[in-house]
Amino acid sequence: MEKAVRRLAQERIERALANLHSKEKLEGIHRVRMEIKKLRSLLRLVRKHISRDAYDQGTSSLRKAARHLAATRDAHVTLKALNELLAHFKGQLSAHAIENVKRALQQRCRKELACYDQQSSPTAVARILRETCAFFKELRIRAHGWQALSPGVNWSYSRGRCCCATVLEKPTAENFHEWRKRVKDLWYQVRLLRPIWREQMCAMARELKTLSELIGDDHDLVLLRQAVAGNYRYEKDLKALGKFISARQQELRFAALALGTRFYVDKPRVFRERLGRYWKLWCSEKTEFEAVVRHSPR
Repeated sequence: MEKAVRRLAQERIERALANLHSKEKLEGIHRVRMEIKKLRSLLRLVRKHISRDAYDQGTSSLRKAARHLAATRDAHVTLKALNELLAHFKGQLSAHAIENVKRALQQRCRKELACYDQQSSPTAVARILRETCAFFKELRIRAHGWQALSPGVNWSYSRGRCCCATVLEKPTAENFHEWRKRVKDLWYQVRLLRPIWREQMCAMARELKTLSELIGDDHDLVLLRQAVAGNYRYEKDLKALGKFISARQQELRFAALALGTRFYVDKPRVFRERLGRYWKLWCSEKTEFEAVVRHSPR
């Protein structure tokens, strides 16, 4: 198990380091953040069977790396959200009507990217990632097989289910965003488990990916609204933009809840035991977790 987790972590870190030097800097930064999230999800998967100090150390380091990327990434996705909103409401929302907002967001992207370079953020992130690689090489996991993974899968599903219930009761932007974090945790973990029953786990991963994207698009619109709110220079633009942001958020949230309430219909114990049975059946042919790593998506 330790060997498999180390291999997975090393692959994620190598991908992140490669993306730090991508020619498309903004897209590269976005991909580095995704790899960092996958590393944090991997730690949560085995959290029950590693020391508390090790878990805290690993998550703290990865959180520091993510903070170096946050401002630039937010500027990038905010502009992207505006472009996607224009495409979604093509013929209804005029690009000319919000050209001042778009120009300001483009300027913000350039500013944040310049700050990212000036503050030597790529160097700092690379250093943290290399330290994290060394951390995973020393990580000790006190369990094997499904016993090592079951608590982490159960936690991710259980927390996602609770977040879904919270959103149904209080559909705030903060609650939707918290739900997305737990959905992404389970999505990353289910992807690792695809070999235990490829058809079933692939279908599950697709549903979680769709759910994550729906909630993620909603959050990007929240960032877009925040980026332009309170700037009276764009008051006329905001009137044109605000109603379309609200309309799109309503569509996204309705779709997310429709999918989420169906996905989380089972109690955590039922979900955990079902995957446990898949694991046992798979282990009749594949007895080592390393096989999951070899056949998991790269």
